[in-house]
Amino acid sequence: MPVEAIGRATAALAMLGHPAPVEVSRPGSRVTTLALYFSPRTDTHQLTRVFKQVFAAPCRVRRRLLRGWQTLWKRSLRVQRLTRRLVLCPTTKRYRAARGESIIRLDPGLAFGSGSHATTRFVLRMLSRFGVGCSAFLDLGTGSGILSIGAWLLGIRRITAVDYDPLAIEVARANFRRNRVLNARLLKRSVETWRDRGRYDFVAANLDTESVLRLRDQLVEWVKAGGVLCVTGIAAARREAVLARYRLPSLQLIGRFRDRAWCGLCFRKLR
Repeated sequence: MPVEAIGRATAALAMLGHPAPVEVSRPGSRVTTLALYFSPRTDTHQLTRVFKQVFAAPCRVRRRLLRGWQTLWKRSLRVQRLTRRLVLCPTTKRYRAARGESIIRLDPGLAFGSGSHATTRFVLRMLSRFGVGCSAFLDLGTGSGILSIGAWLLGIRRITAVDYDPLAIEVARANFRRNRVLNARLLKRSVETWRDRGRYDFVAANLDTESVLRLRDQLVEWVKAGGVLCVTGIAAARREAVLARYRLPSLQLIGRFRDRAWCGLCFRKLR
């Protein structure tokens, strides 16, 4: 399916009570392939019907019976340098930190956030650059919890992580324990309906294009004056639309990223 459809796919699956898909596309591909792991009893014909109703684009569902699918994702994980300071080490690997390095020990399971996706790396770069000295971090669409763990290792001690997917909440909670992230608020909520009166020094919204466009006012409101808002999960083809939507007197663009499929934007809230 086209990359723009990923957010709609995730929302459609949530309405059906299914976990979020895992992206398995080849780098540079114009078409995004998603892996969806279900019980063999799942009605894939229903999924196909729903997808055809939701997407204004062709899609194809192929069914494969996989043994040990719960741990299939582990085969592709490797130690990765995410930023100058942050190194990702899967639980299946070993790595000894050099001086000045902090290790994120991660078991992403079937939640989004293995560290390999360009949008995840962009937010971590922005955190490393603009998050030093921050005290409160809001992680919207936390997935595996990788961004919150990165924020913790960079010294941010008030962390709120939100995701609608119960599987993501379970995975993130285990990863928080693994990395000794203490006293974090981990909430099973939809960003669309969640209301919070808190204000944060750094807000990371790793969502999808339509959510980033629709939730602009709420996202901006959650950022303290002088704080940072990082929005990503945006289809590269929609970058100009998002830039236009966020062209506000109160926001200053301080960072951007784009590849063939994705883009991300980082803003300073001036007042």
